[in-house]
Amino acid sequence: MWRRREDVRLIGKNDVDIIKNILTTFLDIDNLIMINKFLELEASQQKKLVFSVLGGLGISSLFTFGFVDSEPEGLSKLEVVEKQREIAQANSEVNAKLFQKEHKQFYGAYISTDVDFSINSKCVTGDGWSKVELVDGNKGNVVAELMCSTISKSLGCELVSEFDERSYAIQENTCNLELPVPLSKLTIY
Repeated sequence: MWRRREDVRLIGKNDVDIIKNILTTFLDIDNLIMINKFLELEASQQKKLVFSVLGGLGISSLFTFGFVDSEPEGLSKLEVVEKQREIAQANSEVNAKLFQKEHKQFYGAYISTDVDFSINSKCVTGDGWSKVELVDGNKGNVVAELMCSTISKSLGCELVSEFDERSYAIQENTCNLELPVPLSKLTIY
């Protein structure tokens, strides 16, 4: 059921059965009361306890676990997806503005951002990248196509041709589960 360190097994808020299986594997039947108390804990408390138990048993070094909360409290899946898309699009625009500051030949061009199309109901984190077009305001033609990070100012934006040569270009159109929910909002300053 669990994989070695190279793989990441995700435990969502509703995957209590998986956590219960971990505990019952290492605890005898006399500790069934402890398992029931465990199931009554909040998800964040369950996570801490799992790490403590596995660490105490020397198991934690064999595995890497990733915990994903599928939806922040009080929001539907659709609302989470829409919020993630909104933040990702705004972040890519921030990075495009920073790109324009560094590349004066594009300064003043209209910024047309796409959403991170990999953000959807099955992947609320997306891939961390969005396509942006810089459009000449007078002529209406695209003067540059960029790939912009939706999560990092240090990654910023690159011309699509440069982006395609980077090792991280393989992240495009994937589900990057290392990204936070909700995404952090980037600012110009």
